[in-house]
Amino acid sequence: MASMNAFIDTNPIKSLKSRADIAKQYQFKTELPWIICIAMMREGDKHRSFEQLSEVIHKTESSYQLLIIGDGVMREQVNALFSEHKHVSFAGALKALDITALLPHFEMLIWPAVNEALGMVFLEAQQAGLAIISADHGGVSSIVAHQKSGFVCPANDTQAMADKLKLLLQDQSLLKQMQKSAKNNVIENHCLANTSLQLEKIINSVL
Repeated sequence: MASMNAFIDTNPIKSLKSRADIAKQYQFKTELPWIICIAMMREGDKHRSFEQLSEVIHKTESSYQLLIIGDGVMREQVNALFSEHKHVSFAGALKALDITALLPHFEMLIWPAVNEALGMVFLEAQQAGLAIISADHGGVSSIVAHQKSGFVCPANDTQAMADKLKLLLQDQSLLKQMQKSAKNNVIENHCLANTSLQLEKIINSVL
């Protein structure tokens, strides 16, 4: 059976917000690395992902700030998971355009993605130049280039995720390399033009 890469619109992302604007809005320190997480707060696998994320944060002592975007029926329970971590902030649910404006100002996206089939947010974040830290569930490894645009850690291994997070926080050279590779990964493998060529080849192969 023929398969095609997941794809997104790769038009350049333009942010109307400055890093200073975002720092003021969320009381972030501009000199610290910024990490983002974007997910709905639902029961089941989403909540298990947040539980694993809280374990990762608990195991990571480096200085950074994490913004969690999302809302849902498990909001109170998710907030409670991070109540001891003062460097974690919540933005609630945001419109897609607002998220697009935020992404270029962050260094990394982190999400355990428990039992997620794909997760288009990984492509959107890479397009904006964010390195990715996730786990090997579903199709994550098909859209995040392991050890190039980020790290796809073994499923449910929160210690591995914490170790990779600490590595990127401490190694700025590696972080910048992965950020550049993240953009290239989307342009080379997950853009609309690339997918059109794949589709054309599939059609021609059966004619």
